[in-house]
Amino acid sequence: MRDAQLAAKVEAFRSVGWRVPGTRAGATLTGVVVPSPASRAGLDVGDVVTAVGGRPIVDACGLVAALHGLAPGSVVRLGVRPVRISSTGVLSWRPVRRVTVTTAAPPAGAASSGCAGVSGPDRSFLGVTLEDDVAYRLPATVRIDTANIGGPSAGLAMTLTLIDLLSRHSITGGHDVAATGTIAVGGAVGPVGGVAEKAVAVERAGARVFIVPRSEVRAAHSGAPGLRVFGVTTLAQALADLRALGGVAPHPLTAPRTAGG
Repeated sequence: MRDAQLAAKVEAFRSVGWRVPGTRAGATLTGVVVPSPASRAGLDVGDVVTAVGGRPIVDACGLVAALHGLAPGSVVRLGVRPVRISSTGVLSWRPVRRVTVTTAAPPAGAASSGCAGVSGPDRSFLGVTLEDDVAYRLPATVRIDTANIGGPSAGLAMTLTLIDLLSRHSITGGHDVAATGTIAVGGAVGPVGGVAEKAVAVERAGARVFIVPRSEVRAAHSGAPGLRVFGVTTLAQALADLRALGGVAPHPLTAPRTAGG
């Protein structure tokens, strides 16, 4: 949910013309193999690695490169921002702490990282999957109440709602519009589950337009044949569909400037 909220905020501000700079800030653990050197060291999904042996790590490939040539059994000291998850699923990060990990030999058939400048098989294995940790500077603070929402499927809906609130005129043309789909920074819309059931709920709520991931159009029609369904793969397509319904292109309430400027 944190990633969905962040992507929604970034894409909403960018859609109305604001520049939202991003700075690479480490390597986020998206998966931890159990058992593995990482799990034995107490690392967890959501932790962010910021340094190896005192040298800064700014992205996932930086961590891969730092570990690539180490022999199995190497003792590595990582700088880690441990994740904290509240009882309601809100993520925050503690200050950086040192974590000592002893690497292992990689399992047979381990795939290449695909990182530029890192060739050949890794000699050491931590047992993690990674993605870049990027810190974005938003032009304003936005709080989204997701206490009763689980998972990333509300990403597209959150993004469109924020764009509408940040815009001078309605982007829906006055129509009651529902939407589902994940959202990523860059505007990609991804598939979700339960679209047929969601379509039934949309129809019962009185909306007549439902924007869904393109691969879910058939499921939406099967749940509520009377809905007007638009299938999209990007936020830009969703905004274009709304303009076709009579909505106005996003226009900011205030003149955009560089975030933080």
